[in-house]
Amino acid sequence: LLDKLVSGKVATRRVTFPEGYALAAMAQRCEQAGIGPAAEYRRLATAAAASFGVKDLPAGASLEGYLFPATYHLPLDAGPRELIEAQVAAFVKAWRQASAGVQPRRPRHELVTMASLIEREVRVADERARVAGVIANRLAKNMRLEIDATVIYALGEHRTRVLYRDLEVDSPYNTYRRKGLPPGPIANPGEASLTAALRPEQHAYLYYVLTAGGRHLFSRTWAEHLRAKAVGERMRRSP
Repeated sequence: LLDKLVSGKVATRRVTFPEGYALAAMAQRCEQAGIGPAAEYRRLATAAAASFGVKDLPAGASLEGYLFPATYHLPLDAGPRELIEAQVAAFVKAWRQASAGVQPRRPRHELVTMASLIEREVRVADERARVAGVIANRLAKNMRLEIDATVIYALGEHRTRVLYRDLEVDSPYNTYRRKGLPPGPIANPGEASLTAALRPEQHAYLYYVLTAGGRHLFSRTWAEHLRAKAVGERMRRSP
């Protein structure tokens, strides 16, 4: 049934979720597609999350991170519950494929959380595993992750940039103030980001900074990072 829902062979209603969409945005798209109210999607994916049988989902956690981003084709009588069931089933399939032959070093919920950070941070596909390695290295050294996307999630607002005052928001999701991973995913990652979280690149990088074209410069030390930031700033300002 899942393959039919995704392929559209029995479909009459279509909805597409891009990789990196958060639960709230998916709820809005569910309503826009005519599948059902956004409020019902949110309720099912939060208060009723345990009813979908996600393995190892922490008590009280929502389905953020487990609502697999893809294109779904649903029968006309399908509602938010059927959509979420299809998304969770697609996540299980993607996780199985991404984790094949891997001995996970962390609980799955932590790895899905890492994958969500990767999904929101990376703009160029071939950098996913490298960014995953930076996250793993910083966690190993008990460093704050300092990822802007976690602050945006904590604020609950759509932002294209983070201001200095935003970094002070008191939230367990604010990785500028709290060490370690946030308590759960901040978005719903695709299979490539799940794979990167499971197979981070092995290196000594601890920092990265955005440059022109969406790529990053990676650094091993704070001094290197400061130089990279200056280079990145010049590149972004260049016509």
